[in-house]
Amino acid sequence: MTDQFLIKENKSKIAYTLDKRSDKVGVLYLHGLLSSRHTPKATVVERFAQEKGYSFLSLDYTSHGESDGEMIDFRIGQCLSDIEKVVDHCLPNIPLLVVGSSLGGWLSLLLAQKRSKQILGILGIAPGVDFTKRVWDEMLTDEMKHIIREKGVLGPSAETKGYCFTYDLFQEAQQHYLLDKKINYDGAVIILQGDCDPLVPYQTAFQIKDRLTSDTVAVYLLKGGGHHFREERELTLIRELLCLLDREATHE
Repeated sequence: MTDQFLIKENKSKIAYTLDKRSDKVGVLYLHGLLSSRHTPKATVVERFAQEKGYSFLSLDYTSHGESDGEMIDFRIGQCLSDIEKVVDHCLPNIPLLVVGSSLGGWLSLLLAQKRSKQILGILGIAPGVDFTKRVWDEMLTDEMKHIIREKGVLGPSAETKGYCFTYDLFQEAQQHYLLDKKINYDGAVIILQGDCDPLVPYQTAFQIKDRLTSDTVAVYLLKGGGHHFREERELTLIRELLCLLDREATHE
């Protein structure tokens, strides 16, 4: 396993972790907003890959973890571009199982639509698909929206719980919305969602299920489950579902 940096055309760096074990199957972990590639969930996914003899890859998007950039630079399209660059650099043309947490769940589906032949299956953990729309419509006050429109940015602050919201982020994210159309991906998809998640309503999981063109979609709703899935029993469940996804996607 190695921690490395990919230097982009503008000389900025993307941090990634690669454990190259196989050219047959790779496992890609995509983290959530304000998170990084170094989390208990990522560790569970990495250990699964090691046990199976699969390659493992994770990265920090621009403005996250050890990668360059500030949160004011955060954009959905930029994250997706970072992922594609790192995948092409590290595991080109290798079939991938993708595990996406929160924001990473949204990015997983965006990636799958662009690379349907490469993505074998997806495990979405509280996938925050189109979360910017919900933030704007339901979570920001009129005063907050006014500040964002006038100044272009709000936060990071205690009021925004550490998040940095820019007007450009909300505008750019609209071109990546998925819940207003069919999600064209026919591979296996498993969604793990807590029914007490304060950030991603559990109904989102069923919206994703209904919009996917795939016939192999399962939603696991955890009673009393929150958003972060970091307790031991939740991490064990993630591993079990990843094993199930592996069987479904690779037909073992």
